[in-house]
Amino acid sequence: MNAAFIAWRTQRATELAVDAAKSGRSAEEVSPLFDTGEVVFNVIFAVELLARLLAYECAFFSGPDKNWNVLDMCLVIPSAFESMLTTLDMNISFIRTLRLLRMLRTLRMIRIMRFAATFRHLRLMLLAVLNCIVPLFWAIFFLVFMN
Repeated sequence: MNAAFIAWRTQRATELAVDAAKSGRSAEEVSPLFDTGEVVFNVIFAVELLARLLAYECAFFSGPDKNWNVLDMCLVIPSAFESMLTTLDMNISFIRTLRLLRMLRTLRMIRIMRFAATFRHLRLMLLAVLNCIVPLFWAIFFLVFMN
């Protein structure tokens, strides 16, 4: 359900950006409905992550699913941090850079691949993309601070 929500939000944001570019004005924010949906999914994922952490204890970081657990943590924590900052409506100069974190939200769809063994080639491609995350992060980091 979250993957469909992300796809819907991305589609709508793209449509608004294209319309804004054609008319020569700045793009508006998508909708408060999308922000509410993001908060709801963040809470659901955080509760799920906390429940697994409490259930598995030390095996959470050393068990057979440790890589997936770390990926989930790397997705939930920044997303929760961004949601917290945007709901507090803080006027911070680096709030624009937090929009880069929104790109990481699409990685949540990778969680589906854990359960879909039939998508072997797609899973292989997504795992290759995952292995490129660290260099991509540093490239984005340097691009942000060079501007």
